[in-house]
Amino acid sequence: MSPINWVLQFVGLPPGAFASHLVVLFALEAMAGMAWEESRHMRRGEYRRITQGLVALLGLRVAWMVLQALRWRGVLPAAPLAWLWPPLDDLVLTASLALLLWTVIPLLISPLSSRRAPLIYWVAVGITLPWFVAAALIWRWEGAPMETASLLYHGHWVSWAWAGLRLALAGVGAWLAFRGDSDSRTWLVSAFAVLLLAQVAHLIQAVAGDAGLLSAWTQVGEMIALPILALALHKGVTADLYAYGDEFKMVSEESLRQ
Repeated sequence: MSPINWVLQFVGLPPGAFASHLVVLFALEAMAGMAWEESRHMRRGEYRRITQGLVALLGLRVAWMVLQALRWRGVLPAAPLAWLWPPLDDLVLTASLALLLWTVIPLLISPLSSRRAPLIYWVAVGITLPWFVAAALIWRWEGAPMETASLLYHGHWVSWAWAGLRLALAGVGAWLAFRGDSDSRTWLVSAFAVLLLAQVAHLIQAVAGDAGLLSAWTQVGEMIALPILALALHKGVTADLYAYGDEFKMVSEESLRQ
């Protein structure tokens, strides 16, 4: 087994999948804490929005982790819902990426219009939710409602369409980060580039006919990108503190001269 396949096997199956969820949750928790502290002390609206988005994203991933844990433990019925889990997994991963993009937009779009930026998120929501209903019905009709449904699903065109949607979202994030003039620009571009490459690898492996554990690519991308985004947020907060310090120093020196 190659190192890449070993990583995908570890991340895509329990208990490694549980560990990957914890890494994502810890990164989201750290970012939410930093944004909340900045919002509370500096009274800045953009950090309040970042905090709200990260808390919502954290709640979504905790709920999904609990559902998966109940499924693995056999608490939830496996056979009747086998057809629903694969498209639901894609929905959570895609919704997480859309919500993450909306959350970090204040750090991305310094030179762009902040009024038009939320439109990106609502367009993503308007596409994702109806597509989930359509994808679930299509898979229910064409797929096999059995325990092997997950493996079969990742070789189906519906799964590829989900990957294409995440590829578009990650591409928009990378483009916005590249166009922005934030102090965290390098980290932001790197994080969304990782998410973009994860979806490219997903599609390449799917086209090659290897349908096993394709969703693990997205999880690996999140495990790498979210800590990078945490660094970007920390750099942004630190830059703001330095700016406030310089401004306070100028005011103090002017007061002393007076």
